[in-house]
Amino acid sequence: MTSLEKPIKWFYVFSPRYEIFHIILRSLIGDSKFFDVNPIFIPQEAFNNTYKSGLSHFLSGNSVKFNVLLDIMSKLPEGEQFIFSDVDIFIKNIEGLIGLIKRHEDDELVFMHENETDDYKNIGFGLMKNTENNRWLHREAMNRINTSCALDQDAINNIIKEFPERYSYVKTFPRPEISQSNFSNVGSSYMFQMLCSSKDPDANIFEKLVSAACASNIVPLKEKIQPNIWNTLIIWMKKNRPNNPLASQSLILPVISTILGVSSIPVQSL
Repeated sequence: MTSLEKPIKWFYVFSPRYEIFHIILRSLIGDSKFFDVNPIFIPQEAFNNTYKSGLSHFLSGNSVKFNVLLDIMSKLPEGEQFIFSDVDIFIKNIEGLIGLIKRHEDDELVFMHENETDDYKNIGFGLMKNTENNRWLHREAMNRINTSCALDQDAINNIIKEFPERYSYVKTFPRPEISQSNFSNVGSSYMFQMLCSSKDPDANIFEKLVSAACASNIVPLKEKIQPNIWNTLIIWMKKNRPNNPLASQSLILPVISTILGVSSIPVQSL
């Protein structure tokens, strides 16, 4: 029996601020029998140390995700393969994604690419096995986060570079099948991560939702989105994507606070 003859467990964490992305991801996975979906709710207080000035990234110094991951691994059978991801994942072609995961069923650890050209790894979507090497990698990364306010992704990449023989097995999914929202060929992807570039939390949610709205009709999610962000989405779409379903919507606030500084929106329409 291969490891993928039963549903593969998919774990992801979300907080109240990112609940909209939980709704989007869960709806995109739908009733697929390939995935055993396990959303993990984290109180917003766990992210109170984010968006601090002087740090290179708004999540620098936060090890919540690795705490959750190591707890998951402590309860899974040795060697079991599973998915651990962020919640801001958008699936465009679920059958393509399933086929890609099946091709990696023998691999111990597979991440996404962060960029279009180099091999820097984005840990927002990881297909991994519960092994001592993978547990040590994430324990060591968590120690570095807690002692030096490192970004979790930087910690993982640095450890892999520091121990090239031990972590020579770490792979990355192919591009453009697994992409980031700012990749030029994201339109050909099976799945992408909705990126953000601001140090303002509302601006980041707006930026991610633009990527989602370029890939699907999010009008039915209106009641789940903050009014100021919803209005700003409409304004952006009217200007940049006039044929998008959002562009035909009416504003719901008389006063608009426009969010600026968007740089992760795809070059071409998704």
